[in-house]
Amino acid sequence: MPLPGDNEYSPGFGRGSFGHASVLGTTLNHWAPGAYAEPIMGCPAAGQHVWAAVQTENTRALPIRHFMNEAAVRFLVYDAPIGEDFEFRPETGYGGLCEVGFIDDEWGIYQLGRPPRFRFTTSDRAGRWVERGVLDLEFAHDQEALQFATPDADEPLVYLARKFRITGGTYRGEPVEDGYVFHEQVYVRSGHSWALTAYKRELQGVWLAFVTRYEDGAVDWGQICYGTRGWSFAIVISSGSEPILVSRPEGDVEFDADGNPVRARFLLGDSGWWTWRPHAHGGGRVPLPGPPEHTPRWAEGQVTKRDETRRVEFSHTWWESYQSHLT
Repeated sequence: MPLPGDNEYSPGFGRGSFGHASVLGTTLNHWAPGAYAEPIMGCPAAGQHVWAAVQTENTRALPIRHFMNEAAVRFLVYDAPIGEDFEFRPETGYGGLCEVGFIDDEWGIYQLGRPPRFRFTTSDRAGRWVERGVLDLEFAHDQEALQFATPDADEPLVYLARKFRITGGTYRGEPVEDGYVFHEQVYVRSGHSWALTAYKRELQGVWLAFVTRYEDGAVDWGQICYGTRGWSFAIVISSGSEPILVSRPEGDVEFDADGNPVRARFLLGDSGWWTWRPHAHGGGRVPLPGPPEHTPRWAEGQVTKRDETRRVEFSHTWWESYQSHLT
């Protein structure tokens, strides 16, 4: 007599494992003060990142800041003349303890200097990101946020990300003409870090965040995670449309000899094929030292539906891939 569950339909996953299938959705862009301090599904916050795609008259810049609870951790900056590959720009960004609370009627994390050396704060309408001497960005809420959860007895994962439109500010003293700010939070099992999870070390093939704004003002934004080892998803939020939520999208990715992306396409269910390609003006690669089998490849570019005919006014992707994880 066969045991319960011992049949041809049993997927063979271990107890509490679901093959890294994820639950996908959207949520409000405004997160209440202190919300991140509460665990989600028993998982505490393991870290947060804020990054931006910044454009001045002649420069594209990608600043990224990592912070955790009341500690400012790592600040990195990459920039380049428009049309060229990015270069790392060493910066002595603030690192250390910060205050968490209200400043100028906005809630968030900030260093106690006057003015603060580091600040990332938001209200229900707007926000501000300051890295003294490098950038000072003002931004406004823009579209819904995205969220997903990957249930797993060994490595549960919850992730949220939201996007803001830059409304003013400076980068290295130059006025910012266009761009977006992004804020992500990751929740994993207590005592663990994102960098040591199987998702990061083994399962992630391509994970890209993107925003594309068209000549008519409509915006597509979201994230696509494509892999061949069981963990993948896509969430796309488009102006005036229902969100696209796809588990395990199909994909086709081409890399160069150094593991940098050349082009890619992803089949997102009934919405059809979406493509990633480098910017038409060229450049966009973010060189990182190290062999491609262990070092992610980052790149800016553009994501649109394959049959899109509208002119793109602004686009950004933070592409991160491990070619070795797709074999």
